[in-house]
Amino acid sequence: GTVYSSELKIGIYIDDIGVSRSKIYGGTIELSCTASTGDGLSSGEVPVGVFIITEATQNGKVCSITAYDAMINFDKSYLGVSGLATPYNWASNFCSRCGVTLGMSEADFSAFPNGGTSLTLIWNDDIETYRDALSHLAGAIGSVATINRNGQLVFLPMKSSTSVTTIRTRDRFDSDIAHNTFTPKTIYLT
Repeated sequence: GTVYSSELKIGIYIDDIGVSRSKIYGGTIELSCTASTGDGLSSGEVPVGVFIITEATQNGKVCSITAYDAMINFDKSYLGVSGLATPYNWASNFCSRCGVTLGMSEADFSAFPNGGTSLTLIWNDDIETYRDALSHLAGAIGSVATINRNGQLVFLPMKSSTSVTTIRTRDRFDSDIAHNTFTPKTIYLT
């Protein structure tokens, strides 16, 4: 099992809308796109992800932002909780302690190997953060933990399935989108 996190790097023009860099640090970016059917009709907004801003640097009129999904909330020191619980209960507990919504039901966990079994998570030197604990839990149920497009923790099964595309080796670390600077139409500060 492993725990994946997504990173967002984006440059935006913020001078035109009067937002200072200091106000966006620690904020949240909810990124979505509008899908098109190709015949000029819009099929609605599609969520891309929810990201927490960890860095904002100004260079001229462009503010370069680095943000990560909610998986960074699990990088808190693990409190050494041990015991016997189902994977659903472990995941719910971790989410509660780290302020992340669990995007799965108890029934969803039952589909995983060991998903309905009470497991003991032994606190040791391998578990320093809640993210480490999630990794052990994901391994125990044969899954990968990740944050979905709505900012919720989910576990994905590790199993063979038909591939929808082939990612070449050179594409693994060279997947930047060409148009990575834009002028936002709307920004909401909360």
